[in-house]
Amino acid sequence: MIGAMAATTSLQTIERDSHVLTRTIRFFRETDFLREYGQVVDSQGGSLPATIPQALVQMNGKLAREMVEANVVTATGRIAGMAHDDVARLEVAFLVALTRRPASEERELLLPLLTLAETKGRGLEDVMWTLFNCPEFSWNH
Repeated sequence: MIGAMAATTSLQTIERDSHVLTRTIRFFRETDFLREYGQVVDSQGGSLPATIPQALVQMNGKLAREMVEANVVTATGRIAGMAHDDVARLEVAFLVALTRRPASEERELLLPLLTLAETKGRGLEDVMWTLFNCPEFSWNH
């Protein structure tokens, strides 16, 4: 799950040919997350469902906050700054996180998060957090 969040919020694919600094930052972020989250694997090698404390770390932990923060090095920040209006920001956020466009009901429910936010970035942070914590994101990734 953490890998999916990292890939979704990164501006570039982070792979073994990526700059050593980029890979180092990703390594320490993931290590910190796993220390806080813990690793639970069943005897078949698959991941077990998250415990309540693990789900809370995934939703509210330091790494989750950093990944959805709208700044110049995150996808959230770039979307907030480059999309021409709130409808476009919402659509791009859905494409990035869920690889689909929002349904009309989703658009109706989430657009106020963007339009009523104090800044474009803050509203998009809330939308990205919502998308990362929806079951569809977990199932897709």
